Amino acid sequence: MKILKTILVGMILTPQICFAAQVKEVREDGEISAFIAQDELSRIKVIGEKIKRIVAIEGDLEILDDKQMGDIYIKTTSSNKQPKSIFIITEKGMTYKATLLPKKMPAEQIFIKNIENSNEPDEAKKTSLADGVINIVKSLRDGSSGPEAKEVEELKEYGGLFFTATREIKEGGLVGKVLEFENTSNKKVHLRSEQFKSDGLIAVSIDEAEVLPNERTFVYLVEGGENGAS
Repeated sequence: MKILKTILVGMILTPQICFAAQVKEVREDGEISAFIAQDELSRIKVIGEKIKRIVAIEGDLEILDDKQMGDIYIKTTSSNKQPKSIFIITEKGMTYKATLLPKKMPAEQIFIKNIENSNEPDEAKKTSLADGVINIVKSLRDGSSGPEAKEVEELKEYGGLFFTATREIKEGGLVGKVLEFENTSNKKVHLRSEQFKSDGLIAVSIDEAEVLPNERTFVYLVEGGENGAS
């Protein structure tokens, strides 16, 4: 295990940038399994606690330890898709075993929720937000319709690239948007979650981060209701 000392300012200052977040419920000293991005950073957070340290076998994992926020960011260092096992130890003395499954996917965010210690208001609020993000991204992907869904057609620029906004949903105080990107160049384009950073942004999910010439992909943004309204 290699501990990265460099602080990734963009990720640390905007932990709300997430990608189809996984919420894992666990009991004291329990076990979870979760997918992590094979080629991107994945964030792991224990709701209501700070992660104190990680125990893992030396090998093909790089770990960014954000002591200020109490989160960790993990990245695989090889194309090996075999499960990776780590132990997460919190400041309150809890130890969780996590089996991490590398997968070709955009950067991922994993919330660990101790169901035996979830009566704090802040925990409920954070978990509710994570659930809301998951639900609205699912609605955007499935094309669900409702009174707060509408078709739009608007050209938007993010990180020097142009995207077409095609759909918008308002749900539970959140605003979800679908962006379509077509690579009209003769080179492969790599989309990064950081290029969508804006006030009110809560989550980003990218179907295919690497877009070949003449191919297209979809990006799903989730913003706070007040800042996300068109």
